[in-house]
Amino acid sequence: MADNWRAVDSICIYYRTGYRYVEPGFRDNRKELDRFIASVRQTMERQQAARIIIQSGASPDGTNQANERLSQRRADSVASYICRHASIPDAYVEKQAIGIAWERLRRQVAASDMAHREEVLDILDNTPLWSFDKQGRVIGSRKKALMDLRGGVPYRYMYQHLFPDLRCSLVAMLYVQEKEETTENDST
Repeated sequence: MADNWRAVDSICIYYRTGYRYVEPGFRDNRKELDRFIASVRQTMERQQAARIIIQSGASPDGTNQANERLSQRRADSVASYICRHASIPDAYVEKQAIGIAWERLRRQVAASDMAHREEVLDILDNTPLWSFDKQGRVIGSRKKALMDLRGGVPYRYMYQHLFPDLRCSLVAMLYVQEKEETTENDST
């Protein structure tokens, strides 16, 4: 974003496992969507230039290809919902589908007190998404390493306690363009 854009609001919309459509009745989605849409409308009424950036992700369960498609569909769904309910053109919206939200998972693990946290962080930090042999065949992955760690105990914990918060669209950071202030220069 250009230097003269400032974030003024954001929300996080959550999804059920494998779902792509915005469900207002799921978790706090309705309250957050209503608040955010009101913020978008106010921005538009003040005739401030606005930009909405939607970054959608998925949890590691499922295949990478499925998660990439799912995160794109989530971004499309929430963009459509916001445009429709806030009555704004889709030209105001930028969608970013990130697939598996590895960085967010890393932050969650680091902030948790889960068992084997340091080993999980080591895998997240140092294991590539995919490992290949000399013939180019996949021989390992970050997800597989997490699933195999300690008989799967940390993975099952993350699946139950952390993955639900990865199934989201970090929707809609609402940016407004700040007006450049002009200053009078005294020339002497």
